[in-house]
Amino acid sequence: MIAESKDQIVSDDSTSATRTKCLNCGSQVLGNYCHSCGQHTREHNQGVWQFVLEFLEEFIRFDSKFLRTIVPLIIKPGFLTREWVAGKRVRYISPLKLYISLSAICFLMVSLTTHPNVVNVGNGEAQSIAEARTAIDRDKESTNSEFKKWILDQTGKFTQDGSTGAARRQEFNDKFVGRLSTANLILLPIFALLFKFLYIRRSKFYVEHLVFALHYYAFFCLSTACILLFTKVVHFSPPAALIVIWMLVYLPVSMMVNYQQGFIKSVIKCWIFCSLYVIAISIVLLGMVVWTAVELPSASPPLKSDLKKAGSSKPTAPKKPTEPGMGSDSKKDLPGTKPSLPSSVEKSNDPVKANASSTK
Repeated sequence: MIAESKDQIVSDDSTSATRTKCLNCGSQVLGNYCHSCGQHTREHNQGVWQFVLEFLEEFIRFDSKFLRTIVPLIIKPGFLTREWVAGKRVRYISPLKLYISLSAICFLMVSLTTHPNVVNVGNGEAQSIAEARTAIDRDKESTNSEFKKWILDQTGKFTQDGSTGAARRQEFNDKFVGRLSTANLILLPIFALLFKFLYIRRSKFYVEHLVFALHYYAFFCLSTACILLFTKVVHFSPPAALIVIWMLVYLPVSMMVNYQQGFIKSVIKCWIFCSLYVIAISIVLLGMVVWTAVELPSASPPLKSDLKKAGSSKPTAPKKPTEPGMGSDSKKDLPGTKPSLPSSVEKSNDPVKANASSTK
């Protein structure tokens, strides 16, 4: 009897143990969530209504987390970085996820609002493009520098007239805009590295400067998307002007809040940073331009027919209207010359022709 009761107790304990195991990772759980993976311990064999409620719960949770992140990102510069350094990270969206989301929105707005159309050039522009191609070929023949020849080859890719040249310039613009995200990824660690040197006396890790850079980049992408929305879609410019002003003030204010320095020191360091960062941006963008130009196919050599067509398209002077009675067969009587007679009179004065016509 006692043995049976003990076996029953053991079996009850085993069943209770299996019921308190996490279905995802198999760990023992105490409460509504697993301490190992964080999954809820509710039954997953549920109906449609429970599934809808779970979806709404997840959506509301994400929405509240998104609002708790976006609002301080806009109105409290440097606040999110301070919260991340202090360890308060669950309440907000992670810096990397925030930057990726807002940069995707920004580049989507750029591609939708600044997409140029392919337009054929006019006759005058076609002539100037053909002349530029001829000048490039002449310079290539006269120079001995291989680097200069290479530069002229890349420049000659854009000196084609007609729809071919317009399509090539269109292709260059599309590829260059598509690679701006790559330029941002290259400039992001440079941004953090410059702040590491500016605040080298502070006992801060490089990752903390990188998080500051991610938050600033996220704000920059969001502001750029809003500017394009107001200027290109809504066509209402005053909010865009206010956003630009706030973008100029945002960086020094965020430096004051995050690094806990005075206004003058923050402004001076911001000026030093902007000067160095403009140089870095110029180098990276120049590399992107060269990279995109190299991938384009080589330009075909200029033909003489192109120059003739471009030259023949010049407008000609209109002809002067002829006076009445002065056709192509009539001539104006000049002084001192014998006046011309009508053809009927000439025929009547010729006796041979007159007799021939009478016999007929």
